[in-house]
Amino acid sequence: MPRLSTILLFSAVLLSAQAAVFQPAVDFLFLGVQWVDVPKFPGDFGLLKLSFFLADQHVDVAVSLGRCGLYSEPLRSPSAGPGVYEAVLKVRADRLGASMGCVAVFKSRYVYKSGSLSDGVERVEYAEVYVPPYPSPQAAAVGDLTLGVRGKVLLWVWDSFRYNGTVEVSAVGARLYGPVLFRGDLGNFSAALDVAPLDFSASLTVTIRTRDALGREVAVARQVPLSVKPRPTPIVAVRQERWVPAGCSTVGLHVMYPLPVNGTVYALGASAPLVRGEAYVWPEVCAAGSYAVIPVTVQLDTGAVDRVELQLPVYQIPSMLDVSAEPTVLVTYDINKVTVKIRGAGRFEGQITVSGGVVLGQHPVPFFGVDGAEVALRIIPTSSVVTLDVSAAGVGRTTVNLVASQRTPVEVSAEPAEVPAGGREVVRIYVRPRANVSEVSVTLYP
Repeated sequence: MPRLSTILLFSAVLLSAQAAVFQPAVDFLFLGVQWVDVPKFPGDFGLLKLSFFLADQHVDVAVSLGRCGLYSEPLRSPSAGPGVYEAVLKVRADRLGASMGCVAVFKSRYVYKSGSLSDGVERVEYAEVYVPPYPSPQAAAVGDLTLGVRGKVLLWVWDSFRYNGTVEVSAVGARLYGPVLFRGDLGNFSAALDVAPLDFSASLTVTIRTRDALGREVAVARQVPLSVKPRPTPIVAVRQERWVPAGCSTVGLHVMYPLPVNGTVYALGASAPLVRGEAYVWPEVCAAGSYAVIPVTVQLDTGAVDRVELQLPVYQIPSMLDVSAEPTVLVTYDINKVTVKIRGAGRFEGQITVSGGVVLGQHPVPFFGVDGAEVALRIIPTSSVVTLDVSAAGVGRTTVNLVASQRTPVEVSAEPAEVPAGGREVVRIYVRPRANVSEVSVTLYP
């Protein structure tokens, strides 16, 4: 039994010695490379980290990378180790999205081990470095637009590689309708936009957001010009013949665009909706000269405005109104009661406009009647001639001139005008007031 214990103890010591002899000693190990900051375009610089395991302390250390498409200056350190040593090199990449077979070189002048310095080491390791692509999307708008008119353009976003992200669109000098935020594959992305350009230099601001190979957010803004052509002038046509009668009458206008635009048409106080490029509006036109000018304004639903002036010749039509006024002679700067009698065919309505005097009450003075009408006016003449402008829609227009005099406000006459001397005769005295007279006195003398 004691002999067996001795054998087992000897075997255990032998195995322990063999394990100590054959266990490999690791004093240097290359752990690999990792990007700290990636290059953003060919020729740009990035930060690449090279990691090493050092069993001892190394003095005066230099780490370099070369023999590939990456260029860097050696990184020097006073010492490194023991443990994991990380060297971050500033490298320049001529290409993105490619793998590079590089050589990593670790050099040290001395090694401090067990309290003494020995000669340093030089280790050459192979490093496979992948330079990831960096998002650099481009954007363009495909399609032509018309100034002030809603239209469709195709927004196209593309890049040299595929990745997901968001696209946000805003407009400068234009108005956007519909969604402005999109998500998708930004390597080849397209979306239809509803746009109304309000300026010839209108453009889109396209903001693309995604993440790079390190997971960091990347935001790229692109200014995309829009192709804008002029808007055609609206065509305004008269529905009746191309003339209007003298006086006031309703004229039908047909407004047309060669585009399916919507909005509102305004003409002399009248308005009508513009639907798909067409509208009918019926303004009242009052013409006194040889031509009538009708201003037409079109406001589109995008805010754009077009203005057109239409000139129409005016023809004189014989008046169907028979108008008379009494009295025909007025007293200046006094209140005169004037009765206007109007005769016409059928039912009519219109107004009386007075010039050369002041009308007490509403002015112009409206009237209506069937076959005839009578209007009482109270006028204070301010000039020698007072003109009454009488017009009735669809019937005609005429004027009546009244004379304003500054003679005595009453007219006095006697009958007979002569009597014999020494006789007794009856004489009648007539007093006819020419204005509002409250009292009259008559004095007789031989």
